[in-house]
Amino acid sequence: MRRQAEYGLAPTSGKHALSVSTISLYVENVVCYANKLIFQGRCENPTASSCVKAKSPPPPNVEPSRTRYRSPSSVWPSQPAARHTPCATDSKSVPSHRSNAQPDPSSHRARRTSTVCTIGLLDTPELMARAAAKAEVYPILKVKLDGDDPVERMEAIRAARPDAQLVVDANQGFTFDLLKDVLEPFRALGISMIEQPLKRGEDSQLAGLESPIPICADESCLHLKDPPSVIEGYDMINIKLDKTGGLTEALLLAKQALAAGKKLMVGNMGGTSLSMAPAFVIAQLCDLIDLDGPFILKSDCIVPMIYNDASIDLPAEGLWGAHIERPGETVGMFQMIRM
Repeated sequence: MRRQAEYGLAPTSGKHALSVSTISLYVENVVCYANKLIFQGRCENPTASSCVKAKSPPPPNVEPSRTRYRSPSSVWPSQPAARHTPCATDSKSVPSHRSNAQPDPSSHRARRTSTVCTIGLLDTPELMARAAAKAEVYPILKVKLDGDDPVERMEAIRAARPDAQLVVDANQGFTFDLLKDVLEPFRALGISMIEQPLKRGEDSQLAGLESPIPICADESCLHLKDPPSVIEGYDMINIKLDKTGGLTEALLLAKQALAAGKKLMVGNMGGTSLSMAPAFVIAQLCDLIDLDGPFILKSDCIVPMIYNDASIDLPAEGLWGAHIERPGETVGMFQMIRM
């Protein structure tokens, strides 16, 4: 709380839940704090009001897509209709959600983002291909794999979704020999990234590996206490607030990873929009965003994040702490889940 209070982030206490205006100010201050921490911006008193009055103009709003199936190019680069051609091998790059313009440290405005859609590990490649085909409105698919026929599964998914950006999450399910075997087939299929191929603790095997595909650490980089040497063999870090211990620690980990030249991804371990919202702050700094947690839930909170196909945005008000008046009752902070 001391660090939060220093930057004007500590919520007020009182008999009732926080008001909508107080929560809105809190969210704005968090985004301002994130920019200040990561980009070392000048904001002498980073409250929402002082940031609004900063001389630098806020970044322009991203215009909504004109078609249902395509995200704005500033959020995700447009892809050709077919992606069976090999990827460029001169450098390992992860296509980025971020605009080329560096965020303005003094701005408190959050940027609309796009999430991946996760395709779970199913019994057969055909079933996974069907699931990928059904996710037609999502331009980026994250595919769960293990050591059982990984190439065949990705070939089936690529055939079903030649338009999609594909990333792989092996969930520690590959051996080092299998990883080396799949790199060339995956490159030919246009796979953009491989997440956590090896078990945590086996990361040293990645040292010196010449991979044409960026490799991302998930379980191998949980929080700031993991030694920096662990991430040396990775090109990207997946930050999850559940792992780091909260937003403040996640911001510090993001700063450390960026300083080390790593790309950033934000992930989740399931949850309602109340869990996705603070991760949305980290998403402002990330090249790949996986905040599809509410997709697998029967219901979300009453005032959820705004999901429009792959696009994610914040609601105008009421996400945290709002009291919704109904005839004869008041719905408070911990009663906002639809039953």
